[in-house]
Amino acid sequence: MADARGIDTNEIASVSLRWATYALPTYPRWELNELHNEAFIASVRLVEKGEYDSTRSKLITFLSHALPFAVRKRYRHMNGERRLVNEEGRQVYQRKEHFSNEILEQTEVRDIIILETKPSNEWAKARMAGFTATELRKRGMSFEEQKKAKEEFRNDQRKSKRQTR
Repeated sequence: MADARGIDTNEIASVSLRWATYALPTYPRWELNELHNEAFIASVRLVEKGEYDSTRSKLITFLSHALPFAVRKRYRHMNGERRLVNEEGRQVYQRKEHFSNEILEQTEVRDIIILETKPSNEWAKARMAGFTATELRKRGMSFEEQKKAKEEFRNDQRKSKRQTR
């Protein structure tokens, strides 16, 4: 693979995987592969920006201190949190998107049609119930079967969108 400032990206990938495995409980809404992807991207960016100096520390030491800040920012952003000013004038992460049934109840529009997606295959039902890909694999559904089911579900969704247009 290509080098990022003289460091092999395979080494960056293995170090970021080690960090992601260790930090996974800190990011409960992400699976290991998602966390590893974000950690790898953040690691490459940090190294390419020149923030890593190989004379001062090893790569794993540098990334174990730098990755939590870089990945946490992406994690919060992807989960609807933004850095906003609170009542005290301090910048803190706050939820930006709010949803409440009270808003729907207070509206004067009574003819709101809410479309609920009803998954047609077992994979979609299990994923919507909160099962991860690894848990489904442990229950007997291989990654290849999950990939096929995912594609079938996406194709069904696309077909239903085309029919409603």
